[in-house]
Amino acid sequence: MSKSKNDGQGGEFMRALWHEQREIEKSFAVIVELDFVPTTRAGVYTLRLTATGPVVDEGLLVKVAAIQAEYPNSSNGLLEAFMFQMMMKLGHLVSQARRLEQLARDPQ
Repeated sequence: MSKSKNDGQGGEFMRALWHEQREIEKSFAVIVELDFVPTTRAGVYTLRLTATGPVVDEGLLVKVAAIQAEYPNSSNGLLEAFMFQMMMKLGHLVSQARRLEQLARDPQ
């Protein structure tokens, strides 16, 4: 493969994806993993994002949130944009999960 700069729209989405992943990991004390696996349909992949982190009271690493979708799909555009959109959705799920965990620990 030729070496090229990661620029253009795809590059912008990849940088935004990277920053969003780091922000989720830092803000919510989780590790985000991305899996991109082929389906049985030619040219179609499943993207699965998983956030794993400690449950505060237990000290165990557990799945905090996960989301998956297939690419390409009926609403797809750039792969990089699709991945960024999925990361944003994962961030919202992790935020909600941590909020519920906090409420369960400290009911008001």
